[in-house]
Amino acid sequence: MIFAVIARLRCAKCWATQILKKTLPPGQLPVIIAVTANALKGDREKCLEAGMDDYISKPLGIEALNRLISKYI
Repeated sequence: MIFAVIARLRCAKCWATQILKKTLPPGQLPVIIAVTANALKGDREKCLEAGMDDYISKPLGIEALNRLISKYI
């Protein structure tokens, strides 16, 4: 599982996500979670369109983080 801290949606981590998705076989793909500081309208959709598997915004609450991790484990 990778937590990718996203400062701007046109960042290197978005490109890295796309490269991982294109080059790794399906059984070896890590789950990639976008973490953003600013929860703006449409951020979740943009992150998912960029190839991230899920999205969470800061500040991270322990319950929300546990739910997110449990979803993929």
